[in-house]
Amino acid sequence: MMNYVRDAYLRYYDTAFWMRDEAIMAERKKLLLEPGVMAQEPLLEAVPVYPSVTPVAEACERAGLSSWTGDRLGQVVFGKPGIALREHQAQALEYAIKGDAEGRKNVVVTSGSMAGTGPTCGTMRASIR
Repeated sequence: MMNYVRDAYLRYYDTAFWMRDEAIMAERKKLLLEPGVMAQEPLLEAVPVYPSVTPVAEACERAGLSSWTGDRLGQVVFGKPGIALREHQAQALEYAIKGDAEGRKNVVVTSGSMAGTGPTCGTMRASIR
């Protein structure tokens, strides 16, 4: 797959940025084919698995919402009812809905690649609107 994508880009460069001088085009191709310039093998990184421990309905109830809302939230966001959240996700949901003693409700979700932050970010966007 990587070779297919790389070759497609090479064809694009040769078409969109064609030059009369074949030597310059050959030099460009040589530079583009250097390892890591256009593409490289994927890097897979193992990450710890966090257990899903808090039912979304329970997290919603702790935030002051009904369990019905929690059941619907699980259905809408995750595609099935009765979903359990990871502890940090449940805390973010509760905080975004209920807030703290000073009325703050903003949650910041960070990750190197933002992988796995989608459901939490979706919850935050819904609560801020």
